[in-house]
Amino acid sequence: MRLRFIESVRTVICSPAMAYCCIAIFFLFKLTHLAIPYYWDELGVYSKAALHMYDTGITLLPGIIPPELSRGHPLICAAFFATAYRLFGPHVWVGHLAALAVSIVLLVIVYRGGKKLTNHATAMIACLLLMLQPVFIAQSSMVLPEVLLALFSTVAIFTYIDNRFMVFAVSATLAIMTKETAIAIPVTIWSIEILRWFLDRKAEAIKAALAAFVPVACWGAFLLLQKMAHDWYFFPLHTDYVSFSMDQIFSRWGYYVSFLLKGQGRFLWTVVLASASFVYLLNRRPKLVDGIIEDVRLVLADKRPLLVLWVFICWGLVVSMLNFHLGRYSLFLLPSLCLLVAQSFFVIYENLKIGFFKPITVAVLLIMPLPYYASKIFNFDADMGFMNVVKMHSQAIEFLNRNYASGTVVMDSFPINSCMLETRAGYNSKVFQHIDRSCDSPEKVDAEVFIYTFPGNLEYCTPNKGQLSLVREFKSSFARVFIYEKKTI
Repeated sequence: MRLRFIESVRTVICSPAMAYCCIAIFFLFKLTHLAIPYYWDELGVYSKAALHMYDTGITLLPGIIPPELSRGHPLICAAFFATAYRLFGPHVWVGHLAALAVSIVLLVIVYRGGKKLTNHATAMIACLLLMLQPVFIAQSSMVLPEVLLALFSTVAIFTYIDNRFMVFAVSATLAIMTKETAIAIPVTIWSIEILRWFLDRKAEAIKAALAAFVPVACWGAFLLLQKMAHDWYFFPLHTDYVSFSMDQIFSRWGYYVSFLLKGQGRFLWTVVLASASFVYLLNRRPKLVDGIIEDVRLVLADKRPLLVLWVFICWGLVVSMLNFHLGRYSLFLLPSLCLLVAQSFFVIYENLKIGFFKPITVAVLLIMPLPYYASKIFNFDADMGFMNVVKMHSQAIEFLNRNYASGTVVMDSFPINSCMLETRAGYNSKVFQHIDRSCDSPEKVDAEVFIYTFPGNLEYCTPNKGQLSLVREFKSSFARVFIYEKKTI
């Protein structure tokens, strides 16, 4: 009876229904986040761009929406969320639900695609690993391009491995028209196919290389149109962030590698990947050099999934480290990395024959990120710690709404000024007049209310407490909001 029960439990756990059940639980959990007001880049750029399209018309052509909203990026992301607003209204919950829908599709793709490339167990662990990453939990319902980019990138890589070049060309094009970092996809395909061509002269290599040219051509056409519209190819503010200084490149490379392979409890991923490599080398020891060379040749000739995933991650890191670095920018690489970690996990246990440790190790891998769910320091939007900022801004704006009339002149700065400038951002603000001169002396600013925040202008300005009187302060973890008025003589 006991053995039958254990076998029944194992059957349930090892069924596809369990994977979809976990995804459904994640969806229900994230429904509680739909009413969260917009925050940081989704507040200041992406939701504004989508709302502008909602107001004026949905387009994929540059020059239609202001460059400070498009930031020179291709417009698939803004058009996607604007379409959701057109269908259900320009509400915060609509934007977040649209993002969550993309996240759920991504989880399904990771499971189904991973199952096709490997097996059910590997795919399910990869799906759970992605689902429990703090950066994914935070981003999965935000009006930002990262999850959309991750979805299109993952579909592109999976369909390339599966030799479905038409679907690959479409998904890779959607990826690069969501965000430029998807240039890593065609570069990955070209680097692999060039080597395969030299090895086997397969005609398939030419088809793949041509398919990889499609997204680049579409992006190039977009850039030409952008040049005609704005007289620049890339948003000038962003080009200032691009650096070819070796010091900065290595610094950013170190940041992304550290974030992917160590941050948020992922240092165990490094252990798993390194251990799997060691097990492989241990098995190949009698003919180490010749064996590895032959394996590389076979892996390239067969276009094995693990090779493609590794090459994609490497090129993704190369592309990312040339520009400004934020944790969420590496999210498009996480699905591939999760699949690699899951596969490496099974390589270890299948070779070492210590299966009784398997459930414990899986549990540890899945639980490790949970303490990093909400950081106690400012971490932009890489985890749910951003809720501290949203909470303080909401309370401060509610205080302003109760105590000051519409039209009151307020000295403030990003991000709290954006919370009030867009009344559809979820903060329900009255219409105030805003002055962003937070480092000027109070006597030089004709304002009635002075607001200082962290994160925000407190990072580079200090309130003049000799001329300002503190009216109210709001604190939560690292987040701070101070509301001042001029002292009366």
